[in-house]
Amino acid sequence: MITRGADVVLDACVLLRLWKADEQECADLLRSVVGLGAQAFLPYQALCEVRRLAPDIRHDTIRDLDRDGAKLLDRFEQVVFHARTRRDHFGLEPVGFRDFLLKVAEAKSILCQLFAKRKVEYGESALAAEEFLGRIPGSALRVGEPLGEAEAARRERVAGLMIKYKIAPGGAVKGNAPPRPQQLGDCLIWLELLDDARRRHRDIIFVTTDHRSNGWIERHRDGTWGTHPLLVSRMARLRVGFTVVSVRQFIDACVAEAPGAELRVAAGAEQDRHETVRPFPLFTDWADDVR
Repeated sequence: MITRGADVVLDACVLLRLWKADEQECADLLRSVVGLGAQAFLPYQALCEVRRLAPDIRHDTIRDLDRDGAKLLDRFEQVVFHARTRRDHFGLEPVGFRDFLLKVAEAKSILCQLFAKRKVEYGESALAAEEFLGRIPGSALRVGEPLGEAEAARRERVAGLMIKYKIAPGGAVKGNAPPRPQQLGDCLIWLELLDDARRRHRDIIFVTTDHRSNGWIERHRDGTWGTHPLLVSRMARLRVGFTVVSVRQFIDACVAEAPGAELRVAAGAEQDRHETVRPFPLFTDWADDVR
């Protein structure tokens, strides 16, 4: 279950995942979000990331489909080639050999039809994420508001500094080169969550598929992986609990088929246990003062 005192925030990658998720997972996710009502929140920056990345995700999915289809068809050809080679080597035609070739040809034909149908579905359908959002009643999902030009520019500067100094969730960006605009997404979402927490004072459960170290999660001293302690500590200063969960954990805590599943917000004792894992002197309110 999910406590009524917490907001559930969807990361952009959760919606982008819909391109490769099966129908059951999509249905479970939709049911889980709708069941939360106004508890569900999609940051405006996450929506921007979805709209920016969805065409690339669709292109990559079709490319992967072509690659996988070519590998399977090549495997069929290898099976037929080896079978014919053995027949020619021994000079005899095994019993059922012709039926075997017919069945292989039939299987290849069915496979080609399935891959062609799937490509058409990807090519002709609207963006999966936009379709998903369109099926959620307006009262069941709160969406962040666009920023003014000055505030948007300020947040981009703060996000750039977070990546430069490897401050979570910006620490997941590799390399020391100046960050590109498309690399600021996680930090911009985090800054939006901080602003939302200041206004609403509600605990936050953040649902994501991003499991990069020093991003939203981190390896703790006891060897377990969990919510990055600096994020928990920063939210705790606003008297707001914060925890990061996977899509599967979120669905299991919502659907009836998983009784007993519960999402716990990291705050209080959880913060005290992890906040000293890797202290960072710059992790203060300095970001609020950047102009």
